[in-house]
Amino acid sequence: VRALKEPAVKLTFRHQHDFDDNGIIYWIGSNAKTAEWVNPAQYGLVVVTSSDGRNLPYGRLEDILSRDMSALNCHTNDDKRAWFSIDLGLWVVPSCYTLRHARGYGRSALRTWLLQGSKDGVNWVTLYTHVDDCSLNDPGSCASWPLEGNNEEPIRHVRIQQVG
Repeated sequence: VRALKEPAVKLTFRHQHDFDDNGIIYWIGSNAKTAEWVNPAQYGLVVVTSSDGRNLPYGRLEDILSRDMSALNCHTNDDKRAWFSIDLGLWVVPSCYTLRHARGYGRSALRTWLLQGSKDGVNWVTLYTHVDDCSLNDPGSCASWPLEGNNEEPIRHVRIQQVG
């Protein structure tokens, strides 16, 4: 991971399918694919925060990065502006992202939300807007969205913000 922090180093991560081994979260959690994957938030390799702070009604902050076969029940309070953010500790230009619905109820799935990026964790730019998106219908369901051409500026922080 240290090598990627050098300004001249540029790596490309290509999504092939949900939960493949090609994403930045997997890369960080596997020490550049040199070790067995660990949840990078559990080891301080990335920092997850939420609009509810550390006290979530269900689950732990690091659960949003889980690769467990069964989805975990992890979410904020039902606030129309609730969010989770991840400080990657690295500068990235995202080209795709994947979300998985918790194991709770289908009616609690995200429908209207923003994927946002930030250089500093304070000022956010919207990379993708979802309105009445039904991709995450069932508990544990996954979906991915390409971000090609949305933003070529590198970011360090990503945030999922509910807006409805």
